[in-house]
Amino acid sequence: MAAGGADLKVVAGHIRTADANPDDLQASLGSVAAAAGLAPSVCSVLYWPQLLTRYSHVALLQEGDDTMLVGGGGAARTIGSLLQKLAAAKGEEAAKEAWQATGEQLAAFLPQADREDKAALTKLAEQYGLQAIAC
Repeated sequence: MAAGGADLKVVAGHIRTADANPDDLQASLGSVAAAAGLAPSVCSVLYWPQLLTRYSHVALLQEGDDTMLVGGGGAARTIGSLLQKLAAAKGEEAAKEAWQATGEQLAAFLPQADREDKAALTKLAEQYGLQAIAC
């Protein structure tokens, strides 16, 4: 992705399906950032390969079940922020191409109760400036 090394499809799939505790994920971002002398917001884009390695042992849930991250709304915020930072680093068109190559739908990152709600999807897209990237 932005600094190379991470495949957006793998990262997006992991965000949507791994049952990681959001507090653990945020703490891990902070640890990686501190070790690298970077802000956590930069770390969230540049150091996903290390985080994926750290969380590779986390069991995946059955298709259709919400993970803690998805059900609590953290997955939508995480993918929104990730795409926003990718667009800032590489440009909107590159972010759109990378997102389309994943085959993912932004609605899949929303809690089940909100997936069919167009207003919830629109709100997420507007919050992170994703109208032209992921909608």
